[in-house]
Amino acid sequence: MSDLLAKEVTHGDVLEQGISSPLVALAHLVNNPHLIEASRDNQGLSDQGQKTGVEVSIDMLMRSAREAVHLAPIQAVPVAAIKIIGKVMEKGNLAPSQQSLGSLLVGVLDRSQHLEPIHQKELQDAVKNAFSSYRKVFPLDADAERQIARYMHGETAPKLVTLLKFNPDNVRSLTAKERIAFKQSEPSLI
Repeated sequence: MSDLLAKEVTHGDVLEQGISSPLVALAHLVNNPHLIEASRDNQGLSDQGQKTGVEVSIDMLMRSAREAVHLAPIQAVPVAAIKIIGKVMEKGNLAPSQQSLGSLLVGVLDRSQHLEPIHQKELQDAVKNAFSSYRKVFPLDADAERQIARYMHGETAPKLVTLLKFNPDNVRSLTAKERIAFKQSEPSLI
C-alpha cells in the first residue's frame, strides 16, 4: 500500500489488474490532480476546428462512482481506492466539487455490511480514516449530517455514530433508546 501511495498510480495500472470502476478513476484523478490541469491546458483546437483535449468532469465521475458503489458488487470496491482518497483529503486541497465525497464514503460504509467480517473490517477502517480526513476539510453541520444519514438504516445507522462520529440526533433511523445510549456512552457527541 505504501508503494501505491508513494508513486503515481495510473488507471491503466489498475486495469492491468482487472479492476476498473468510476471509483478507481476518481481515486486516480484526485491522487494525480496535475492530470486534470494538463487536460484543461490541452484544450486546443485541431486543424479542422475540433477540440483535441478531453474535459475531465470530477462532478460526473463523482456521481458515477456513487452510483457504481450502489449498483456494483461491493467486492468490486478496492480498499486501496478508499485509502488513496483518504490520503488525498489529508492534504486538505479539495475542490468544492469534491464535497460529495462524504456521501460516497458513507455509501461504501453502508454496502460494506455485505462483506465477510475480515474484509468488512478492512474496508470500514479505510472509510473511517478517509471520513475523518474529509471532516477536517469539509466540516459538517447538523443539516449536512442529516442529509448524508437520510437513507442509512440497519447496521449502518449506529456505525455513523460510532465510526464516523455523527451526532446521534442527526441519524433519524436510530431509535430513541439507541440515541440515549450513545449520548450516555459518549457525552462529547452531544
